[in-house]
Amino acid sequence: MSWSPFQMKIILHHYGSFSECPQSNAPIFDDTVSRLKEIGVLENRQNHADGESPYHLTDLGVALVDMWGAQPLPVVTYVDPRFAEGQTR
Repeated sequence: MSWSPFQMKIILHHYGSFSECPQSNAPIFDDTVSRLKEIGVLENRQNHADGESPYHLTDLGVALVDMWGAQPLPVVTYVDPRFAEGQTR
């Protein structure tokens, strides 16, 4: 599955914060949250105070963020072709 930047922002916000999501006024917020709840990444929080988000990540959502964090960053290597003997181009 591919994730949109907006979905990732919502998931990461709920991974690291209990506060209301700053993007909750966006027109696509409700549809996005509904979709994330359908696939099991977010769920409703039972008891939340004013100013706190009514959603939290499920175990699947936490595992997803952990998986994203475990991905190695790409490495770019610049090779001078005059000294690149035996390397493919």
